[in-house]
Amino acid sequence: MALTEAQLAIRRTGVTGTDMGALLGLSPFSTPFDVWLEKMNKAPPREQTEDMERGMFLEAGARQWYAHRTGALRVDEPGTVVSRRNPLVIATPDGLALQRDGWRVLEIKMPENDAGWGEPGTDAVPDYYLPQVLWQLVATEHETCDVFAVLRGKPRLYHVTRDVELEGLLVDTAERFWRDHVVTGRPPEVTGADLPSVSRWLRRHETSEYLDFGALEPMAQVTLEEYLRSYAEESAAAERLALWEARAKLVVGSAPGVSGLPEELGVRRLDWQAQKSGRVAWKDVAEVLAKQHNVGPTQLRALATENTGEPARPFTPRPVTKGRR
Repeated sequence: MALTEAQLAIRRTGVTGTDMGALLGLSPFSTPFDVWLEKMNKAPPREQTEDMERGMFLEAGARQWYAHRTGALRVDEPGTVVSRRNPLVIATPDGLALQRDGWRVLEIKMPENDAGWGEPGTDAVPDYYLPQVLWQLVATEHETCDVFAVLRGKPRLYHVTRDVELEGLLVDTAERFWRDHVVTGRPPEVTGADLPSVSRWLRRHETSEYLDFGALEPMAQVTLEEYLRSYAEESAAAERLALWEARAKLVVGSAPGVSGLPEELGVRRLDWQAQKSGRVAWKDVAEVLAKQHNVGPTQLRALATENTGEPARPFTPRPVTKGRR
């Protein structure tokens, strides 16, 4: 769903359903630091992914598909909703559906795969979607949310009902985040997953003056020292890996790999097999084809052969899996 500037402004005044998965550490798409940047109006423009485009362009059709499949009397688009009881609770449902037993929230999902989805007709939606759905029920004060998911091109319907205990935990989490980080302006603790967001944010505020290490706060000095130690360790590890990989390849020689490795190494087998064919430089092929017309199969095969390099030969340790060596 494409949000208007007015909706985005409203959403910055509280916590939304999509924020909840991040605040709970469940979202694969964002982190508490990302949420903080958005609430402080410091987030860089978000790049639209193909998944986001798919949802934006196909959502209206999915809404009609849901109505057709369920016999809904009507399906409305409610826009952005702010809870009457708690102004921090904000949601933008994909729809409100009037069924014969009353109104329901409608949430539409069109992921690229069906990982994490359970049996249709149940509430078995992926963990990172569940807080969002429950949050929409809190905001709208409806009892049920129908999650209409298009999984691998197939429509699947799930039903999530209100859970007062979980709602209490969600509200506590949202209020604590708002009080500790938005009101104070202090960002939450960052993790390695926040590195891209931190870099994008700071790139917008670059200056030309170096900081003086001696003038930094003690914890800032410790942070820099730990980073530099980690950097040195990683560099040393990379050099060590390259050294022993070169020596290991000499040991393996022309064999396709090594089996029967000691289990304590955590690797059941070491593969070093050449792939059946080399990698085709399709970009180069496409550039040639773009300049020509009526390219036949014979010429296409000749171009592919001409632009094919030597077969790759990955040097790949295969980890031990339970019950298998």
